[in-house]
Amino acid sequence: MEEEEKKKHIIELLKGSDFPIRLTHFPEKSSINLASGSQNATINAPNPSGKKDASVLLEKEINLNNKTKAYLAHELKEKGKEGSGIHITNPYFTAGGSTDYDKEEKGYISGRTTTPIGNIGGILNTDFTQDESGEIFWQSPDRRWNVSGYTDFDDLQKGRIGYNTDKLNLNYNTDFGENEYLEAEYRPLDYVTLGAETDFNKNRNLRAGINYPISDNLLVNALIERQQNPYYDDDENRLMFGMRGNF
Repeated sequence: MEEEEKKKHIIELLKGSDFPIRLTHFPEKSSINLASGSQNATINAPNPSGKKDASVLLEKEINLNNKTKAYLAHELKEKGKEGSGIHITNPYFTAGGSTDYDKEEKGYISGRTTTPIGNIGGILNTDFTQDESGEIFWQSPDRRWNVSGYTDFDDLQKGRIGYNTDKLNLNYNTDFGENEYLEAEYRPLDYVTLGAETDFNKNRNLRAGINYPISDNLLVNALIERQQNPYYDDDENRLMFGMRGNF
């Protein structure tokens, strides 16, 4: 961030007036930004390698009320291409949409609120034709429990339940069909980890690991693992040991 600050050039015009202007040149990005109040204009020069076309981006911020803002944007590109977007935000929801005036239109709305039973939210995405998706989530007041669900409103649904603390992590994932997965991890001590995973079918795994600092510069780690092999009748047992030093 500091390097970027050093590499840009700034000129301020009409300081102290009702319409101060700030002109910023970014040599590495081959772009110039012109800002005045809530208006912005960015001019991008074409990339010599041809990976980036020349463009002009116009942006406007509008305060609808004390808590709600709207952001308008319009971009002009080479060969007559252009696109526009609008985004509205406040502490409880965001909504917006964009179009390239040709083949692509997108829209979304998302919301989040805090209730006595925790944080509740959701998001909906659409291209205004066939593709759309939605997600809902809940988080307990202590942030230990997390529940979420996803759908594409067709043949894909996913769900997740998680319980996470400093010492214990439990996570269950499902597609509400044949696929589900449970993983657990417990840390009784700062340097000891116990874990297990299963898909409730042929894949099961148990493990115990240790990362113990012998000194400030030397760390010993070991892992014992027993994994059911989905291709053979016999289970796999592994023992790994290592040391890491900083000299």
